[in-house]
Amino acid sequence: MNKMLSAKEAAFLQSERIARMATINMTSNSPHVVPVCFAFDRKNIYTTLHVGCKRLKNLEDGSKASVLVDKYVEESNEWKVLCGLLIYGDSKILNYHEDKAEFMYGWKLLIQKYPQYMQWANSDLTPKDPHKRKIIKIVPSRITRWGFG
Repeated sequence: MNKMLSAKEAAFLQSERIARMATINMTSNSPHVVPVCFAFDRKNIYTTLHVGCKRLKNLEDGSKASVLVDKYVEESNEWKVLCGLLIYGDSKILNYHEDKAEFMYGWKLLIQKYPQYMQWANSDLTPKDPHKRKIIKIVPSRITRWGFG
């Protein structure tokens, strides 16, 4: 397990379904934040993207990445759950043809968590569109947390 996370925080990352990923547009120096599906293997975060997306361009241009996973539940104007992890990390862009083993590891984690991804996979789980898809592996380097007391 990632030594920066408690067991409770790691379980939270594995169970949550949606995160927000932030990168910086290096041309305009402006933030770019999008919701993402992600998988966490107790060490790294994996997400997939299409080759034409802005996140990929930002990362290729040298942007750092951060991922926010949070949960807020309120009932009768009271917070029942209020917690989150803001994860800063180094990202690695995985290409099916150049990083096949690492790419497939992340891709299979994503398919396992989100069976919907099977629509973009062949029966052997390889992507139907390997030239159009990348996997981003984020290796946490710093974490801001709240609500895990």
